[in-house]
Amino acid sequence: MACGAVTDKMGAEFLECQICLDGLQQPKILPCLHTFCLPCLERMLEAEPGGKFSCPVCRLDVPLAQDGGAREFTKNFKLEDATQKPLKSVSFSTQEPETACTACDTGSQSMYYCIDCTDYLCQVCTDAHDRMKVFQSHRVVTVEELRSSEVADDLRSRETSKCPCHNEVNKFYCTTCLSVVCLHCVVVNHKDHDYLEVQEAAEKERVRLSEKLSTVQRRVEQQEQWLEQAKPLQHSWPSQLERCTNDINLQAERMIQAVVKVKEEKIAQLHATSATREKQLNEAIDAVEVELAASKSFVSFADKMLQYGSPSELLSSVEDLQDLLKEVSIEKSTNQSTKALKNLRFDSPTNDLDEAIATLFGGVKQVRASLQPPCTTKLKSKMAASRTHGKAQLIMATGTKGMGDLEFRCPLSLAISMDDDIIVVDRDNNRLQVLKKNGIFLGTVELDFQPQSVATLTNGELLVTGDRHSIQVIDKHGRQSRVLKVGGAIEEDEVTNGIAVDRQGQIIVSIAYQIFVLNTEGEVTLTFGDKDSLNYVLWVTSNSSNQFVVSDELNHCVKVFDSSGRILFSCGSEGEGGGQLCHPVNVVTDKEDNIIVADNKNNRVSLLGKDGAFVRQVLTAETHGIREPLGLTLTREGYLVVSDRSYEEGCIKIFRLS
Repeated sequence: MACGAVTDKMGAEFLECQICLDGLQQPKILPCLHTFCLPCLERMLEAEPGGKFSCPVCRLDVPLAQDGGAREFTKNFKLEDATQKPLKSVSFSTQEPETACTACDTGSQSMYYCIDCTDYLCQVCTDAHDRMKVFQSHRVVTVEELRSSEVADDLRSRETSKCPCHNEVNKFYCTTCLSVVCLHCVVVNHKDHDYLEVQEAAEKERVRLSEKLSTVQRRVEQQEQWLEQAKPLQHSWPSQLERCTNDINLQAERMIQAVVKVKEEKIAQLHATSATREKQLNEAIDAVEVELAASKSFVSFADKMLQYGSPSELLSSVEDLQDLLKEVSIEKSTNQSTKALKNLRFDSPTNDLDEAIATLFGGVKQVRASLQPPCTTKLKSKMAASRTHGKAQLIMATGTKGMGDLEFRCPLSLAISMDDDIIVVDRDNNRLQVLKKNGIFLGTVELDFQPQSVATLTNGELLVTGDRHSIQVIDKHGRQSRVLKVGGAIEEDEVTNGIAVDRQGQIIVSIAYQIFVLNTEGEVTLTFGDKDSLNYVLWVTSNSSNQFVVSDELNHCVKVFDSSGRILFSCGSEGEGGGQLCHPVNVVTDKEDNIIVADNKNNRVSLLGKDGAFVRQVLTAETHGIREPLGLTLTREGYLVVSDRSYEEGCIKIFRLS
């Protein structure tokens, strides 16, 4: 009877399986706290084998034990009791027999119910119950009062389970084992453990959960509000797709019409030019033919005169022949006629035609909707982790693993050429790859050594390290200009590694734990660094104050030196926290002299202030899909280009920084 009231308060949705939409049978609770029938879960697993399945309500991926299947899920005892007890409860309607006293065997009609003893009592047993001191604190109510909601609430608060081992009521909660136990269990198995009475432990947990529940409730409200804003966007998405498709088709028609118009103009221009040139050519041919006939006639006359004419005839004709020679100038006529000999040709910019058309055509843009991001919470360790939006937006990703075009094996370093192309050090393929700023492949530069780093000189030439103690100076087509020798390196077996060019055009390069500064002529003007201050793998850059910024990979820090090589400060230490680094690789500085470093083993890119103070994580694995970042460079527009080892998602990425 009381359980029936409790069931009514819980609501039908809690007692109904959301798969079969029927009453729960052998209810099993999932890690996401949703409950279903065991037979329904088993049928789902038969249809979806593979070791896991998704909750039908929240779609959470639920892992399964290898052999146990759905039976390994925790039984929902509360709902099991709620679905079974109403069937066993005795109804007090006038159409059914009254409940007999359960405290004696006389079969007398019960008049009262002891909430603490959970017994129905006849009048005699009630009088005896009231006289005994041990029962003085018990609450006894009439059978009519048992129907009230107040008593039902009291019953629910006192409800407990029985020990499966001793069949005794579980009156204690072992805080060591985090389980409810009976008195026998306390004495035998939990005597050295900490425990509380069930009611006291439940009240503490109720208070703690209530505090957390209020936070979750606020998040629920925020998520509902976000969904209210997002649903219209979802519904309008097909119309947006149709509208964009129509716009693309309209733009294509416009471009086709424009191309047809230009085509007709070009053909008309061609025909006009052709008519003019054809007339000039015909006139030139006629003139040359006339001149040719006159020349042949002169040659024939002169030849006969020279062969058969007498001296007197020759002398009498000399003056006429000389006049004809002046009039018939073969060289002059040939030069004049040559001007009319021109071929027709149409020059088409085929090399960049696709790119030019794509630029003129326009592109599809995703404009951020004015929605507040939903606030989510992680209820359990198995729940899906939420992602927060970062301050960098991915513009383009390209490149995969391999040895072909746009395929890389360790894209270790990046640089921007003077004409805004992206230069990628493809280390393990012994080459550079050149991409346009929109990711289009341009070409490769094959090398006979394993390159380590690349930088760009102000004249457009590229500096490539990795060839022992030399710096190769080449153009982006691979033509070698010269070789710069770096003298004074202590470690003979190490190669040139990190390289950069400062605002003054000086070249900064590292070999092991030493930093070398070369002037524009390639002469070493400064050397600093030793084993006590720096480690063997260094990456370098500079800032607007001509200070040298060094990423010390094996010491897990970034150090800044002044223009004379004296250390100013060091920032970072090994770890995963904010401002900590783990194998930092390439490093660059922005216009404000902030330091951006590829935090390789932490799978992120970190931003430090010009004083070395930690500002924020620019890119992370969770938000931006970064995996072991290697190369960094900034374009002239302020975009951040990153190379990493996430070959499946594109290992060359371009981000817009906000």
